[in-house]
Amino acid sequence: EATEFTCSTTNGNPAAELTWTIGGKDITEYSTYTTQVSDNNDKLHNSMSVLIYAFKASNNGEELICTAFQHERLTTRSAHIILNVLHPPVIHVIEIVDWDDHSVTVKCVDTANPDSHRYEWEADGDQTGDTEDDNTWEFTDTDNDCKENVKCTATNSEGSVSYEQEVTWSASDVPSLHVYCIVYIMMNYIIMF
Repeated sequence: EATEFTCSTTNGNPAAELTWTIGGKDITEYSTYTTQVSDNNDKLHNSMSVLIYAFKASNNGEELICTAFQHERLTTRSAHIILNVLHPPVIHVIEIVDWDDHSVTVKCVDTANPDSHRYEWEADGDQTGDTEDDNTWEFTDTDNDCKENVKCTATNSEGSVSYEQEVTWSASDVPSLHVYCIVYIMMNYIIMF
């Protein structure tokens, strides 16, 4: 959804040029620029630029700047705001936080504005769970093969998004799990012969 911002200058001779940037990127092409003769003096001009732009989640927290350049005096002035872009969650990855003999704790790494307030989880073996304001969840390694398909659904007031990923872990740091996973894999290997 596009948002509109207006930037204006008054009493310039000649009229000031107006440009827009966000995070250092010029986005002036998304604006319309107009000038008019000043009501106070017909030798002076007012400038106005209206920016209509669809901001992305990645623009949240960036600085939007309108810069006025006056050619005659070679001067610039600028006005800026820090953007508060509301957006549904964006899940980047599901990562493993901790594991032991039979359980694994995963974390749903997301960005959202406002922050996600609910996480719903699914894992192999019909395991499900809900967490409020906590992006971690513990599940059981049902197949004892040191990997599970995990699905995270993150929700905030702007919407919900789901992300599914196979997570794997090394059992080498947990001696009893290491032996159990190796035995299971070897048993599969032997059965295949």
